[in-house]
Amino acid sequence: MRGSSSTVHPLAVRMTHWINATAMMIMIMSGWEIHNAHPILPFAIPSFLTLGGWLGGATQWHFAAMWVLVANGLVYLTSGLFSGRLYRRFWPIRLHAVVHDLRVALAWRRGRAGL
Repeated sequence: MRGSSSTVHPLAVRMTHWINATAMMIMIMSGWEIHNAHPILPFAIPSFLTLGGWLGGATQWHFAAMWVLVANGLVYLTSGLFSGRLYRRFWPIRLHAVVHDLRVALAWRRGRAGL
């Protein structure tokens, strides 16, 4: 759909996606700091890639990001239920829709998936 200005995903889906991506990066970086705090592990992650500064700080970041993921998941589900998108896009899942989505993704094309 080159040259088309159609939106593939609604704003709620795009926003929850980027909130999840940010929360996951926080969880990964704080998880690396938690990893570094363990005394017998054979390698350490460079400190500029970690978050929290020490075990307690990293644990706080990790659990805070976890709760952001939980709340964001509830926003996504609620939005999907009220808009009807959750039912339209996910139930029932058809094999031809999965194959189409896979082809679009592997070709790096933007298309109307699930048709």
